[in-house]
Amino acid sequence: MGKDKSSPRHVAVAIAYDVEQGAGSDGVIICLVSSRKHDGKLVLPKGGVEHGESSWQAAVREMWEEAGLRLAKDVEQHTQPQEPLPDHKPHKSSPETDSASPDFVPRAIYHAHQVRVRRAEQLADWPEREERGERVWLPLAEARERIAWRKDIAACLARASFP
Repeated sequence: MGKDKSSPRHVAVAIAYDVEQGAGSDGVIICLVSSRKHDGKLVLPKGGVEHGESSWQAAVREMWEEAGLRLAKDVEQHTQPQEPLPDHKPHKSSPETDSASPDFVPRAIYHAHQVRVRRAEQLADWPEREERGERVWLPLAEARERIAWRKDIAACLARASFP
């Protein structure tokens, strides 16, 4: 069964975080990786949800492939995504380019998951290490600033709430 060429791509977003003393007022630190398409820019790990895969499974897979991170086993993970967020950019077959139009078809629909990890357990080698170049941990406020250039991904992080 082939992909529907007129439907939005479903994209899982991994909001990989840890909590450390001294990391901003809330202690939350976020893992960001280099964008492959935009030099010098950072993004959250993300990628397409594959056939037979849940958005949670895709987020965990993308987090491993792009950032070398695994789930923290000693904490309860909340596997439900945030409310899906439609991309503000139109799908190439969208009859409308105005995202406020009822006929607008988004290019993608983002399914963001907050994933608790342990920074100390990050791996030195991972599938996309050479492609990504950079994996950084930033306090939440700074991470929000660094991904503001990606409006939809920034909205996913802005909607996140941390314990």
